[in-house]
Amino acid sequence: MILRQLFHAFWIFFATSLWMTVLPAHSEVKFDIKGIYGDESGCKIARGQKSKGEMGVSISPKGYRGHEWQCKVVWSHREAGENVGAYHSSTVWSVITLCAGEGEAYSRLLSIQQDEQTVIIHDGTSDPVILKRCK
Repeated sequence: MILRQLFHAFWIFFATSLWMTVLPAHSEVKFDIKGIYGDESGCKIARGQKSKGEMGVSISPKGYRGHEWQCKVVWSHREAGENVGAYHSSTVWSVITLCAGEGEAYSRLLSIQQDEQTVIIHDGTSDPVILKRCK
């Protein structure tokens, strides 16, 4: 009986290991969002220009930033929009970021949907942030 239970446990471990090797779960990819996206002030700041207001939000391959906070991408996964039920010809990202703002560090999980001219960013706690491609 014990031998049978050990064999059963070993078989489950072996099958799970084999399955995970053959079908990796959402593997990490480089966050290579094409272009810089932002609100009006965010685009000016991203280009190194001064903005009249202090506010501004932007996202680029370097990270996601706003007034008095910034986030660096530490893990990302990319899918074609049609693979997850989003708009065709869009790219959908799941991103884990390491952020800092006003001296505090924290992590954020972001869902990002990108098309040719806009990026929509969801963090699961507030309304989505919609940014336009910077010219």
